[in-house]
Amino acid sequence: MRYVLKGGRVYCPEDGLNTIGDIWIVDGIVEGIYTEDGPDSPPVPESATVIDCTGKWVAPGLVDVRTFCGELGVQHRETFDTLTEAAMAGGYTDLVLGPWGAPCVDNPAVVTDLLARSSKYSIRYHALGSLTTGLKGEEIAELGLMQRAGIVGLCDGNRPVASTVVLRRALQYAERLGLPVFLTPSDPDLRAEGVMHEGAASTRIGLAGIPLSSEQIGVARIHALHQDTDAKCCTLPIGDAATCNDVLGGIYATTARSLLLSDASVESDLYNPSLYILPPLRNRPEGLIEAVKKNQIHIIFSDHTPLTRVEQDCEFALSVPGAMGIETALSVAYTAIQDLSILWEAMCFAPARFLGLSKRLHVGSNADIVLFDPSVDWIPSAPFRSKGINEPLIGKTLSGRICAVFINEQAQFYGD
Repeated sequence: MRYVLKGGRVYCPEDGLNTIGDIWIVDGIVEGIYTEDGPDSPPVPESATVIDCTGKWVAPGLVDVRTFCGELGVQHRETFDTLTEAAMAGGYTDLVLGPWGAPCVDNPAVVTDLLARSSKYSIRYHALGSLTTGLKGEEIAELGLMQRAGIVGLCDGNRPVASTVVLRRALQYAERLGLPVFLTPSDPDLRAEGVMHEGAASTRIGLAGIPLSSEQIGVARIHALHQDTDAKCCTLPIGDAATCNDVLGGIYATTARSLLLSDASVESDLYNPSLYILPPLRNRPEGLIEAVKKNQIHIIFSDHTPLTRVEQDCEFALSVPGAMGIETALSVAYTAIQDLSILWEAMCFAPARFLGLSKRLHVGSNADIVLFDPSVDWIPSAPFRSKGINEPLIGKTLSGRICAVFINEQAQFYGD
C-alpha cells in the first residue's frame, strides 16, 4: 500500500526537516521525502492514496514516559487493546509503561511477560521497573536482572521512597547500570492526608491540602541524590515552576493537564474526582507554561491513569487518585502553548533522548508519523477509547487534533 502525504509541514529536527513537503510511504517504509528546497516530487501513481496535508504537521509520533496499563492483574482499568487505540488517537507511538500492576514490575519474569504481551501491537511498548520490591520503598528490586529482561528505566511508581538510604543505594545501582530513573517530587509526611494543593481554594471548599513545600523538599532531595550518585534522573510531575530552576539543574517533566488546570478547577468543577491527582494540581499553570517555553521543564507527558466508575463515583477525598489524558494530552498542551516546535521537543524528541530511543524521519525508516491539524477545535466527550471514565478535560474546548497515524504498515485515520 502506498500513501502520499502531500503538502504538509514536515517536521523532524533530528533529520534537519522543518519545511513544506511530501512524504511517500510504501508498505510501512518511508520511500521518499520531497521538500520545497529539494527535488520535485515524481508523478503520483494511480494506485496511491493521496492525503492532503495542507496546514497540518507531519512529524514522528509522540513518546509518553510513564503510562498506566492494567494488563497485569487490573484489566478492568485498561488493557493493551484499549490503551493502544487510545494512544494512537492521541498521537503516541511509543509508550513507556509504569511498574504498577498485580504483580508489580519488580523482577525479570514480570518484565518478560509484560513485553511479550505487548509485542503484537503496532505501537512500541517499553517497560519501567520498580526501584524497590513491590513499590514498598523497603528493599531494592532486581535492577540488573530487569535490565537484562528489557526495561528501559526505573521508577518509584508515584510513591516516593521514604528511606533516603534505600533511595540513594538504588540510584547508585541505577547509575552503574546506566538506567534512567523517574522520581516523584513529594515529601511523604507533608503529603499525608492531603488531597489537593494547599491554598485559598482548599480553604474555601474544605479539603485537606498538600503544601507546595512538599514538592520543593522532594525536588531538593532528588537533586542532592542526583549530584551525589550521578544517576540519570527525571523529576516528575512538576506542579509549580518555582520548584525547578537552572541552579538545581536536572531533567524535569510536567503533565499536559497541569498547563491548563489548577487547584481552582477543583473548586469550579464541583469536587470532580477526576481532578483528585497526586501530586496535586497547583495554582500557577502560567508559570509552568513559561518554564516549558524557557526549557526549564523539558518533558510533557500524559500521566494517563484510567479508573473505573466504582473508583470514582464517591466523595472526592475517598476516590482513587488519578486522571486519564493520553487521548487529549497533545491538544491540551497545544491549547496552552500554541507552539508545535516546542511541544514536539517536549513530547517526542526530549523524552526519546532521555530514554535512549530513536525518533527519526528519513528515507528508509519505518513509518512512525502522525498528522496533527492545529486548526481544529474540539470538545472531549465520552465514550473514550480508553476504558477509563476519569478525563478531567470533558466539556473543555481544545485546540488541534490528531487526524492520522502511520506506524509500520498500519494507518489509522480520525475525524470526520
